Amino acid sequence: MLNPIHEKEIILELTFAIKATSKETLFKETLPFYVKKLNCLSAFILEEDKINVASGAVFPKAFLQDLDLEQVKHIIQEECLKELYFCCSRINKLHYSIFKLTNFGYFVLVRNQPISPNFCKSLIPVFQFYANALENAEIAEEKNRIQTQIDQEIAIQNLLIKMASTYVNIDLKDIESNIQNSLTEIGAFVNADRSYIFNYDKELKTSSNTYEWCSEGISPEIDNLQNIPTSEIPDWINKHKLGQAFVVEDVSKLPDGGEYCLKNILSSQGIKSLITLPLVYKSNLMGFVGFDSVKQIRTYTNKEKSLLQLFAELLVNIQLRKEAQEKLKYQEQKYQSLLENVEIGLIEVDNHFNVEFINETSTKLFGYTIDEVEGKNAIEQFIPVDNQDYLMRALNKLEPNQNLNLELDAFTKDRFKRSILISLGTKNNIYGEKTGIIGAFIDNTKQKKLEKQLIKAKKVAEVAANEKEKFLANISHEMRTPLNVINGNINELINYKNKTEDRKTLLNQTINASSYLLNLVNNVLDLAKIKAGKVSLDSSNFNLKDLCQNTFTILAFLAKKNNNQYFFNFDEQLNIDVHSDATKISQVLVNFLNNALKFTNNGSVKFSVKCLQKNENYVDVLFSIKDDGIGIEKKFLNDIFSEFSREKNSNENSGTGLGMPISKNIIDLLNGKIKIESQKNKGTLIELFLNLKTAEKQSRKKKEHKKFDLLREKNILLVEDNQMNALIAKRILEREKANISLAKNGLEAIEALKEKNNTYDLILMDIQMPIMDGIKATKIIRNKLSLTTPIIAITANVFKTDLDSYINKGINKIITKPFTEKKLLETCTSIFVNKPKDTEQNEDPKINIDYNLKNLNEIAAGDSNFIDELLSTFQILIKETVTKLDQAYLSKNVSLIKNALHKIKPSISDLMLDELLEKIKLVENSDDLEVIEYQSNLIKIALIKLEKNISNKHQSGKN
Repeated sequence: MLNPIHEKEIILELTFAIKATSKETLFKETLPFYVKKLNCLSAFILEEDKINVASGAVFPKAFLQDLDLEQVKHIIQEECLKELYFCCSRINKLHYSIFKLTNFGYFVLVRNQPISPNFCKSLIPVFQFYANALENAEIAEEKNRIQTQIDQEIAIQNLLIKMASTYVNIDLKDIESNIQNSLTEIGAFVNADRSYIFNYDKELKTSSNTYEWCSEGISPEIDNLQNIPTSEIPDWINKHKLGQAFVVEDVSKLPDGGEYCLKNILSSQGIKSLITLPLVYKSNLMGFVGFDSVKQIRTYTNKEKSLLQLFAELLVNIQLRKEAQEKLKYQEQKYQSLLENVEIGLIEVDNHFNVEFINETSTKLFGYTIDEVEGKNAIEQFIPVDNQDYLMRALNKLEPNQNLNLELDAFTKDRFKRSILISLGTKNNIYGEKTGIIGAFIDNTKQKKLEKQLIKAKKVAEVAANEKEKFLANISHEMRTPLNVINGNINELINYKNKTEDRKTLLNQTINASSYLLNLVNNVLDLAKIKAGKVSLDSSNFNLKDLCQNTFTILAFLAKKNNNQYFFNFDEQLNIDVHSDATKISQVLVNFLNNALKFTNNGSVKFSVKCLQKNENYVDVLFSIKDDGIGIEKKFLNDIFSEFSREKNSNENSGTGLGMPISKNIIDLLNGKIKIESQKNKGTLIELFLNLKTAEKQSRKKKEHKKFDLLREKNILLVEDNQMNALIAKRILEREKANISLAKNGLEAIEALKEKNNTYDLILMDIQMPIMDGIKATKIIRNKLSLTTPIIAITANVFKTDLDSYINKGINKIITKPFTEKKLLETCTSIFVNKPKDTEQNEDPKINIDYNLKNLNEIAAGDSNFIDELLSTFQILIKETVTKLDQAYLSKNVSLIKNALHKIKPSISDLMLDELLEKIKLVENSDDLEVIEYQSNLIKIALIKLEKNISNKHQSGKN
């Protein structure tokens, strides 16, 4: 058995081993390391969908021979691992530990000896991090796939440009070699195994192979394919007569038709797939160009077919170059039309760069008509001034039969800059003299923009990865200090005798350090909530002096560590109860004090609380924290509230970079103000101004005590697999005279409910448990046992979506771990308190529905018809919302309630219905099913009245 320190070291080593950016490398690096580090016989990864071993995800590979995969699948299904993080089982005398990899599958460790459940639980974060690494690797692979697709598109475009520019100025004596070269290039580009050109005789009775290219390992057939009767291929030639391509995607699926049928002819050459495109001129079928796939079946995309059709037309064009100028002109029109279809622009200019011709693609791209640019200087018309001289010199140097390929910026008619890829060549007369320039180009703007976006996204991802790495390191460092305090104090209490007063001091310090650690974790969660806009105030009454004193005390250990004098001055006028969010105020003050103490050594830190103004209902408070530490650079003060921002060269323990931005968001939420003054190497002064509401005078302790009496003699079923947690909760509740029964998992809880015939008044249900978890048990209690006994969930999960899903599945209330004694008692007692809901439901809700059209008037600019249209639309939205709310009540669907209200919220805001808006926000931020149902019912009644109110005013206004 490993000791806790050794376990943590192993966990860290396993975590730091997860650093590869591809799945293949990740498997290759981590699986052998995990096998060695955890003393395993093997390690492998199963994919979730098929529950098969992922490619390359097993070490050693020989283990696959003895692996009983069906038993492993059975264990995963039996243990309901989709809802758990891990399970352990024994197969063929070997011990299998199976961990869930979220959104991917399962990580399986095989050992001779079992891994302890506690150590398995400790390994859960490692494999959650492993799952995140797999997800990041898949994202990276997807980016590579997109980049490959972009490269393929660019390659197609470059080939089109090259072919167009080559055949425009081809020398007739080079036709034979150029055709063969083009056949080779295009055949290789489309991954064909054989490409060829056939000519038909004049009567279309035979066809003969005139050009052929074969890839490596493919035998040529040109000698065997002379004077082939077309009668053997009627479907083939009929397609060509119509000017259509003849395509066979799978030769094996062709019908049998005797010895000389098409299937046998193609099969004898080993052909699996083919495409042939006719060479047609004026309805005269001249021949065809074709592409065979011998090694594997091949399906051609529309883009590839367009390219091959272009090539076929180019071949026709070359042959017609030998004929009269009239035929050449006709073929150029077809060639131009074909180029338009593949979005290639053409431009011709004379030796002075004046435009003689542009095609339709060019006019669409640049926004000009042909008449607007004909005769104009193309360089002056389209090219930015900075590039004009360079382009003129380059074109003037261009000799006949030379090509110039460029990437240029060009202006449209609206002076919008576009990026184009252009291939330029000389235009020659019959004497070979240069008469101008002809260019073929494509619009590369989108690809260029996409390239920039990819580069930017890569940089952002790299920065984010670095920041996260630093963040994790800083979080780890921040956690060590309070953990050292907790461990040191517990060691002192266990191993040494101390006076009662000293023991109390040590325990207080331990509680303070524990609270500090919890606040640190909450910082990370608060950042996620802030980003999602889910942070809200949880106001209650508290003593301001007690809060400030506790805040001051919690960080005393840090002052002692850095040898600082630590002062606390409190204005006794503020020794009062106020009504606000004590947790968030404390969170801000702890952050400011922590920074002051951390960045001050052998100095002093003063925490002062002063009353600026006070009346019967409110008090203005100034919290000031002053230190003589290292101070802050003026430049950094501008970024101090930015996420992950840390001042360079501050010190090696510079924090997470989250405290200040979170604090600023909380201060804004509290309607407070903050002022920071600092001088490098002199110190810092932080002043926080808050306007706090004074609390109504009441005896809270007596009221709470009286309220907790409702738990007396109540039968409560506590379902918790952790014995320590169960013992703590049991003692707290038994002190209030409640009768507690225990169950270790959901299955035991169901059996207990059956045995006692539902004599329990309340069920406390842990969510994460072995054998049967709390959610599955709740479903059985509600659906199969049909019990309405209140259920309070106890969970460490703090994410809003998950908590909402618990409510949807039958949970009444939720307590998040770790919880205080007061929180447990208050939540349990609230189940038995008679809420005003019972009496208020029969009364009309007192929500103000007098709407104000000020915002709508600004939007509509005084257009009354438009305002009427907006109000009519809003009435329809109200009716839709009311219908959705009714549906949600029947199914107790919290998510549907919140989504319906969220959709109508902007319209409520536009009509300046502030009270109704606050009610909606209350529902959005609540986890209590009863509160959500009650408040949303009030909102529904108010919406119905509002719709009638709008109808009445709307109708009277028209009359």
